[in-house]
Amino acid sequence: MYATVATRLTQFVQLMEDLKTGRTPALCVGLSAIHKAHFIAAAAEELGKPILVVTQDETAAARLVSDVNAMLEEEAAVLFPYREFAYRQMEGVSTEYEQARLGVLSRLAAGEAKVVAASIQGVMSRTIPKKVLLENTFAVGPEQSVPMEELVARLLKSGYVRRPQVDGVSQFSVRGGILDVFPPKEANPVRIEYWADDIDTMSYFELDSQRRTDPVDRLEIAPANEVVFGEGELSRKLAAFCEKLGSKKVFAAAREVLQKDLDRLSSGVELDSQDKYFPLAYDTFDTVADYFEDAPVFLSERSEMRENARGLFWQYSEDLKALFDEGQLCKGLDSYLLSPEQAEARLMKHRTVMLDTFARAGSGEGLKDLVNISPLQSSGWNGDLKLLQSDLLPLLEEGYCCAVLAGTAKAAANLAADLSKMGLPASYVKDLKTIQYRKVLVLAG
Repeated sequence: MYATVATRLTQFVQLMEDLKTGRTPALCVGLSAIHKAHFIAAAAEELGKPILVVTQDETAAARLVSDVNAMLEEEAAVLFPYREFAYRQMEGVSTEYEQARLGVLSRLAAGEAKVVAASIQGVMSRTIPKKVLLENTFAVGPEQSVPMEELVARLLKSGYVRRPQVDGVSQFSVRGGILDVFPPKEANPVRIEYWADDIDTMSYFELDSQRRTDPVDRLEIAPANEVVFGEGELSRKLAAFCEKLGSKKVFAAAREVLQKDLDRLSSGVELDSQDKYFPLAYDTFDTVADYFEDAPVFLSERSEMRENARGLFWQYSEDLKALFDEGQLCKGLDSYLLSPEQAEARLMKHRTVMLDTFARAGSGEGLKDLVNISPLQSSGWNGDLKLLQSDLLPLLEEGYCCAVLAGTAKAAANLAADLSKMGLPASYVKDLKTIQYRKVLVLAG
């Protein structure tokens, strides 16, 4: 329905043409949060490519995801969250946001995400390069010969934690000939049952009841950490890095901290967090935006984005100074966040459309197209049929087609009947496939 409505709007058609022909950056002014969600949901259907939406903060990104999914009636949009990196070694470091990020990246790499929403903070932060993610992702399936010992070794190498019973993402457990695993991309854990060295069956199961649900034909298992090293690779690189620091006094505190990490690794003890070793793991600085190739990018409220990005980067710079003084970080271990200018420059390399509620001074700089739209606003009718009638009549007189969402199909049919009794040209429809001017079409939703 939403795509049908959008494609009849001149402004939406113009923006889609801008994206298809590369007439960007473009700016669309006048859209509130819900209208932005409408345009993005329709764009996902129209363009047939993954879309990256960058918002001013996490709250706006989460709201956008909820609205787009409600409109498309599927989990088409996902949230790529910002997370604070753990630079110090401490027990109990939460990996919840890291697992969520890896789940989104895995879906993106597999072509399973239509819309990814991220705050500007999330886009500025470093993550695992797409090439590395794909190289370290493997698939298993029924009737495949993969000895359980080999699968366990691969899971441990990929950062999965072995538990007596799986109760969270990036965990696995083994009981006899059964291996349970919960990859970041999956909504539910998967039970793998063996017959000798062959995988016999695979199925999802519920965490609470442990009961199996739907069968699984193929399972892709992605890394459980954003920082991935091969066997012994971190120890070798860390030793070489410490040697490179030399004996300069300025690096004394850092050498002491890094040597403790190296000793821990040499004794076979895993680090609580490898976040600080991002620069040793990868030669390139990649963000979620690098997972989008020739894809449309929408920037919501660019002025607020810039302000929030500056605030985040200032705090990050202050934190780096403190971490340098402690010896937790040093030169060479100091690149985890793009500057606001770097982040915006990367985003503007894509086919970019900016969505602002209000026009702001300087927002038209460098634009290839400017689109103005004035959505009609109406108050909620809250079950008052006369109030709804008073909202609809002027619109019908002006020649509009009015779509009214009424929850369930039964409620929609009843509302259409009530409006018809009041003299309005109303009818219940299951889907809005065609626009009927001067009509009220009532739908479930």
